[in-house]
Amino acid sequence: MLAVIDSQGYDMGPKKDNRPVTALLFIVFIFITTFFVLNLFVSVIVDKFNEEIRRKEGSDSFTDEQKEWVKMQRIMVTAKVKAVPVVPIDKKRKLCFTIVQSNIFEYFIISVISLNTLFLCMDYWNAPELYSIALEIANLVCVAIFAIEAILKIVAFGPRMYFHRNWNIFDFIIVILSLATIDPGVTTVNFTALRILRIARLLRIVKAFKGLRNLLKALYLSIANIANVAMLLFLIYFIFSVAGMDIFG
Repeated sequence: MLAVIDSQGYDMGPKKDNRPVTALLFIVFIFITTFFVLNLFVSVIVDKFNEEIRRKEGSDSFTDEQKEWVKMQRIMVTAKVKAVPVVPIDKKRKLCFTIVQSNIFEYFIISVISLNTLFLCMDYWNAPELYSIALEIANLVCVAIFAIEAILKIVAFGPRMYFHRNWNIFDFIIVILSLATIDPGVTTVNFTALRILRIARLLRIVKAFKGLRNLLKALYLSIANIANVAMLLFLIYFIFSVAGMDIFG
């Protein structure tokens, strides 16, 4: 917008605040895309879109009880039986099971994940050697804690039950990649870039907090409708782009 305001004409350099009236196009664009698209379209058009789908499916005339019945039937059809870990008989495995199943242990791991992410953010170019060594030691401690967590869970649940859960597979892969990045000089493969994958552990927060999990689930279920709104938003972008090139090109 500022570049257009300062523009003069063909083969002429910019002049500060030459055509301030041209800012109106950008102001109108921001008002339409922000207020109408992100609010009106998402709240009204998507709702009407869902209403049209229900009308085509014939469910718009259902009573509330019938809608609940259909909803329960869909849940029963798509529901998957989750395997529940059984408390082991062996005393050592039972102790590990008690530890990894406790809320205190889960909150402790989440705290370590947050600290590990913070340590990764604190690194900077040309940092003092002592500072870099301290950060590296802190990262090694976090990696060791994550490795111990994986070992405890494998012992407590057993390998079969441990790898049955997707979250555990995700954690195990991150642990292996974290261990591979400890000393990149050992192998000819450069694993340094993989250190950034440790931040992926922040996704564990989604598992811990039900409200955040429900929010992401709602977002996932709305992807189809969001795609239609995004297409409409793209058309508005295109129209304003053509208008801008036609007026100021």
